[in-house]
Amino acid sequence: MTEGDEQAGPAETAPSLSELLRRLPLESGGEEISIGELLDRLAPKSYPLIMLLLAFPNLVPIPAPGLSALVGLPLAVLMLQMTLGYRTPVLPAFLARRRISLAQLRAACRWAIPRAERLEALIRPRLFFMLRPPFDRFAGLAAALLSIVIMLPVPFGNAVPALAICLIAIGLLRGDGLTIVAGLVVATAGLWFIVAVAGMLMAFAQGLLAA
Repeated sequence: MTEGDEQAGPAETAPSLSELLRRLPLESGGEEISIGELLDRLAPKSYPLIMLLLAFPNLVPIPAPGLSALVGLPLAVLMLQMTLGYRTPVLPAFLARRRISLAQLRAACRWAIPRAERLEALIRPRLFFMLRPPFDRFAGLAAALLSIVIMLPVPFGNAVPALAICLIAIGLLRGDGLTIVAGLVVATAGLWFIVAVAGMLMAFAQGLLAA
């Protein structure tokens, strides 16, 4: 991810987003898959693909309980590595061993596939400067911060950050800098929403305590 030609490579060789969503969750014979195993399977295009696979389940309007905390920390660590210029993502063993239900992943992908097919018509290589340093590093930092936000116990607060991460990942994967910009815009809007909701909840709690 640190060189311009590396950024162009995934856009040229990666399958379409809808094809990726159909194929990847079905590649394991068990009921769960570890995050470390996902990283191994997605190499050498691990960063944008793992961003998608870990963020997509949080796009479902009512995600599985505890899912945000399960995927948020590994995603934050990986995005920080991308920001620092690590060519290959590496997780600590205790994070790599975390397991995700394939049933949850399949359900999220079934929900996302028709939306991805509509989105693909809008994606094409453009604004290449967004895929090169320092802009790709800035996108990675934004995704790391959003991963932390996903873990916060804010009602419905995980969907908008997850959408922003997915847009950033799609832009990196398909070589579309405009999609990355759209992800950053969504991230900004999502952070404002979460801050507003958190403020309302704090005000409500203070009102209850004062009563």
